[in-house]
Amino acid sequence: MKRSKKMFTVMLALCVALSMAMASVTANAATKKPKKIYLKATSTTVDIKGKVKVSVYKTKPSKASKSVKWKSSNKKVATVSKSGYVTGKKKGTVKITATSKKRKKVKKTIKIKVTNLKAKSVTLNKKSASLLKGEKTQVKATVKGQTGFYNQGVTWKSSNTSVATVTSKGIVTAKKAGKTTITATEKGGSKKATCSVTVQPDLVVDANAKTVTITATVNNATAKSMHYVVNKNGGAAKTSYFVTDVTAKEFSAALEQISATAWNDNAEFDAKTADVAQAGTKTINELAKAGVGNSNYTKMNVNIKAGTKTIDMENTLSGAKANDNFSMIYSNVANNHNAGSGCLTCNTSCYAGVVTNELKTWADPFVPKNMPKKGTIVSITYTSQDAENYTDIAGVKAALADDNSVVLDARKAADYEDAHIAGAVSADMDGYVGKSITEAASDANVKAVVDKYGASKKYVLICYSGNRYAKAARRVLMNNGVKSSNITILTGGMNAWRSAGEALDHYNYTNAATTFDKLKDSSYVILDARKAADYDNGHIAGAVSASVDGYIAEGGNKDEAAANVKAVVDKYGKDKKYIVICYSGNRYAKVATGLLMNNGIKNANIQTLGGDDSQQSAAGGMKAWNAKYAGYVVAKHTSSGNFNFANGITPENLKADVDGSKVFTVMDVRAAKDYNPETCIKGAVSTPSSDEAAVMKAVNDNKNGLYVLVCYTGNAKADEARNIMVKNGVDESRIICLQGGMKAWNN
Repeated sequence: MKRSKKMFTVMLALCVALSMAMASVTANAATKKPKKIYLKATSTTVDIKGKVKVSVYKTKPSKASKSVKWKSSNKKVATVSKSGYVTGKKKGTVKITATSKKRKKVKKTIKIKVTNLKAKSVTLNKKSASLLKGEKTQVKATVKGQTGFYNQGVTWKSSNTSVATVTSKGIVTAKKAGKTTITATEKGGSKKATCSVTVQPDLVVDANAKTVTITATVNNATAKSMHYVVNKNGGAAKTSYFVTDVTAKEFSAALEQISATAWNDNAEFDAKTADVAQAGTKTINELAKAGVGNSNYTKMNVNIKAGTKTIDMENTLSGAKANDNFSMIYSNVANNHNAGSGCLTCNTSCYAGVVTNELKTWADPFVPKNMPKKGTIVSITYTSQDAENYTDIAGVKAALADDNSVVLDARKAADYEDAHIAGAVSADMDGYVGKSITEAASDANVKAVVDKYGASKKYVLICYSGNRYAKAARRVLMNNGVKSSNITILTGGMNAWRSAGEALDHYNYTNAATTFDKLKDSSYVILDARKAADYDNGHIAGAVSASVDGYIAEGGNKDEAAANVKAVVDKYGKDKKYIVICYSGNRYAKVATGLLMNNGIKNANIQTLGGDDSQQSAAGGMKAWNAKYAGYVVAKHTSSGNFNFANGITPENLKADVDGSKVFTVMDVRAAKDYNPETCIKGAVSTPSSDEAAVMKAVNDNKNGLYVLVCYTGNAKADEARNIMVKNGVDESRIICLQGGMKAWNN
């Protein structure tokens, strides 16, 4: 018992001594005096007023104190803070000295050069802006430079201050219609960036336009009300509509900017409307001077926007029904002083404009609730009586089979030549949209078509998406005597036609041998358009999946199919050439070709794997490939260790390459000790998965290649090597796993 107590006392004493020793070691480490210190700077060059950081990055011995006192050799050139931040003062070179606080004899100096650094770049938050007179927009500049650069900001300038001005803070204010360039230039340097600003002109009459929108900001404290009249299909007014806080002057100015179609006293289109169409564009004042319409009445749809919320007149106006014709009736500018006078129940005697205070006292239904308040934006949209007519793909096909119809392609001539609907004729309308040609040239293109086929024909218009180019062609067709009722536009344009896999005038075909030659060509992408499950079951080595089955299968998800193709283009780029693979080179390939074109790939850069004769045949697609290169088919592979590989190759198929073309780089990813040139796969290179440098050397020795990873059983080591390659930017579609590894190969 006494012996046990004695041993316990000894052990306790040892523990205490050990604890004290460890504490001493810890304390000594924290207070250890350095023999040497080493400095580094975020940059050895600093701008005047710029800052760089100098710090002690190591000591000798390594765990010695890094606590130092900083000093500048010339504070007029640069100063240094207690934490090592150096601030440039004027041009010159300064020595920054760090002295150890634990051992003052230990010092280290670093030279810092102070000079005028220039910005590397100036960027703006917007490259262009479109404004109405009086509107403002904020343009923000970002200045970037090398480490130590001092950002002084930018100076702002407008190339035409009569169109728009810009403040020292980048606030742009629109003054009058026109274009100007806003330039931000770094202070003290030459780097700059620009923003193109367009101030829209007062809107004018376009008799053929469907919609034209203007905005008028209401901001006068003494404002009264704006008076709208709702007409039932051009008949008598049934309901009044009021917008508060609008002055007579403001309303009059707005009216001069609204596009219009003239009416007569009987609420019918005046015969002179045709003259307006022939004249092209006219302002309201010009119409009034020309005496168009007996009373200069106009007809238009009106939407009132309160902030971001649009008040739908069809649903909010008392007494109105869906599809009623809503109109704003007003007199010419000279009669605006009569605003509010007359009767609200007839077209002919009702002046529009600004109503008097007395009208505000009228009871419902004449004064709607929740009216826009002072400062809101009033958006007025003119709708012509000659609205566009649209058709679908079936309508286009019917027109192609109809001798009395002409299918007119309004896209750029180059895009028409690249690929178009067989039987369609070209009339480039870019003069009205992109301006690669003149408007006169576009007019001549349409006129030539009408001269050839006749104004009495029916015309179906094709453009990119069924919008701008087609609408421009429609107007010019009408100017050349074609009735609006004989003109229709394909909804969705060529985008819709191609997405549906409808036939183009031509497709480009290739054969299996040519496709084989492109396996390692980085300028090509092999796109497999088949069902995802069929891709997983077996596809061409290196091919990427983009199933378009959503367009083929009944009830399929077309949006998903389109997204699949878009994802491939987004990843690989529009400058690539694409070879499309499907089952036999027909339906799926045509849809994929159309979707590729919808994503900006030229038809000339798209090929379809057809039959051996390089043409569409029943033996194209994977049929053609399997007939000639079955050994180069890989499939989705799950190893016994549950590692999922997008591509896996059987020993039989790999043997076809090893003994033949040697398309693959065979990478033996087993441990180096297990690699034996005598017993490994012929031509395989040793790239242990534990050696990233060896793995990437094999990749770099055969860039854009197809890589087969060989491990023990096709499990962990192959997965490790794959992760290294993907991390370093190798496309996973080009990484192939030998199914079963060396074990399967040896068997």
